[in-house]
Amino acid sequence: MKKLSTISLFVFGVVVIAILTAGLVFYQNNKNAPSSSALVKNAIDKINPNGGTVTLDMTEIAKHNKSSNCWMLISGNVYDITSFFGSHPGGNSVMAATCGTDATDAYMTKDPNAKTTSGGQDHSSRAKTMLADYYLGKLNEVIGSTKVNIPSSTSGASTSSQTSTGVPSNTTSVKSNTVINSNVVPASNITLTLSEISKHNKSSDCFLLISGKVYNITSFFGSHPGGNSVMAATCGTDATAAYMTKDPNATTSGSRSSHSSNATGMLVSYYIGDLNQTIGQQKVTSTNAVVAPTTRGGDNEWDD
Repeated sequence: MKKLSTISLFVFGVVVIAILTAGLVFYQNNKNAPSSSALVKNAIDKINPNGGTVTLDMTEIAKHNKSSNCWMLISGNVYDITSFFGSHPGGNSVMAATCGTDATDAYMTKDPNAKTTSGGQDHSSRAKTMLADYYLGKLNEVIGSTKVNIPSSTSGASTSSQTSTGVPSNTTSVKSNTVINSNVVPASNITLTLSEISKHNKSSDCFLLISGKVYNITSFFGSHPGGNSVMAATCGTDATAAYMTKDPNATTSGSRSSHSSNATGMLVSYYIGDLNQTIGQQKVTSTNAVVAPTTRGGDNEWDD
């Protein structure tokens, strides 16, 4: 009998551990929130693909009023809970009803139609901790390239504590009354000077200048009918003469044949800006993701 009891307890323990493990895995798999910096970037990208800043006022919050793009205000803090749809224990409709609104009363009572925080049942401390993953900023705060996250401790040590409404306590951000100098270029932007172009001088990071326009042809390596070495020789340079003559060593465009109209049309896909123009880093990254088409013809050139 004692042996049977021991076996029963052991089996029970195994079952409990299995349930807890499964629950933890389920939670991790359904925690779809991106990192704080990624969340802010995604929010900016939805509004302005070229980057910049966004003011978290009620007018802006009201624009994000559907399940595929859902912001809400809770106790003066703004959250983007879009990625939580499909994981909420109360169902999607409960959250969808509060998208684009001040959802403080709804959150404090678990009632999407609540007009006061009295009555109803507040969310658990665990739910409030999870809410921090979706935090964008304070009401009327400016987020974007001017947002700065620093440890709250003067000693430089980071802390992971949170407020009761799920706001990380180690976040310090530029407020809406901060004066932004329009002459200052955000760190995420680059100016396409010859000096900047010269830094991108290898096949894995290749900029070149052609007739006053700058191209990022990095993703075209491996697809050029003339071979990689021809392009690599012009990375980081003014390649106008080389492009016009198909000669990487050319110093003038007055000899040999230029590229076809089809090739010139394809080049547009790799354009990132004009010489001395200031562009966002995202423009550089997205252009670099262009996939070059398969070459055609047998004359080391695309057909016209």
